[in-house]
Amino acid sequence: MTRELALAIMITLGVLLLLGMTMSIVKRRARGKGIGPFPQPTDISGDPEISFNVLHVATTPARTPMDRVWAAPLAYRAKTVLEVRSGGIVLTLTGEGEMGIPAESVTGTGRGTWTIDKAVDPEGLVVVTWMHGGTEYDTYFRSVDQPAEDVLGAIDAILPPTTKGSN
Repeated sequence: MTRELALAIMITLGVLLLLGMTMSIVKRRARGKGIGPFPQPTDISGDPEISFNVLHVATTPARTPMDRVWAAPLAYRAKTVLEVRSGGIVLTLTGEGEMGIPAESVTGTGRGTWTIDKAVDPEGLVVVTWMHGGTEYDTYFRSVDQPAEDVLGAIDAILPPTTKGSN
């Protein structure tokens, strides 16, 4: 085999690898666009009861912690203000935007240890499971300045008794 042929094979393999990676990213983002618009903060009733500084770690389809949702504003990690209102949760994600999760959409809450790209101390994440557009999602948060139990307790306080801590 000549040097030129070996070089051509290596370049071809590199181009195919880059093409495959690009197609994977395009497919994931297209899937994220099909989710539809999330509820806005104005859709969440009630006055702010309490807010927490948290890190939005990831949002995934429920019970699939390795499959990130690629829909704005939940596509990336972000410093977040999590505001609890009587009608639900309002998220303000730095650099990404705002959205709401109505209390009636929440199907469970709990604690987690890992999700895509992140592992923490045991039970170090707050997990909120919620429905949107017929699909159930898990959203993972890490508390910054309050114990995770306080964040979980505030969210559970606005939920029906059958939903509290059901993750």
